[in-house]
Amino acid sequence: MGNLADLVKAEDLLITVRQFRDSRKEPNNHCIKEETMSVHQIDAQNGLFYRHNPPVTDDGVTIVFFNALTGDTGMWDGVIGECLRAEGYGTLSFNFRGQAESPFVAGTPIDAATIIADARSLISALKPGRVVLCGLSIGGLFAAQA
Repeated sequence: MGNLADLVKAEDLLITVRQFRDSRKEPNNHCIKEETMSVHQIDAQNGLFYRHNPPVTDDGVTIVFFNALTGDTGMWDGVIGECLRAEGYGTLSFNFRGQAESPFVAGTPIDAATIIADARSLISALKPGRVVLCGLSIGGLFAAQA
């Protein structure tokens, strides 16, 4: 069995992404439910900004994205989110406390346990049904621990 580089050439992937992007000039609205953008309040002064698109079917899967430490929801909104939503998946991305548009009190300890508890609170509040956790960089570690 070959490694990933043998199976997927970077140039083939780039061509596929470009083809998808070009094909998406007109949105495929019958596969995408309306997005919700809001702030999930953790307490009176702390919250999580999030973007949520439910899956097309009630029993569909929602991919929950955990950012890199220096990221925000915007990193998931482009090709990745569009591809998933076009296939009927739901997406949920959120900013950790202190990241763009997520309010927090200065001096609040923000550690792995806090981020994981916040993610669980958001998922519990939104009740997206079947979820798959996905993260980038340290966000992958948080997703694995959640």
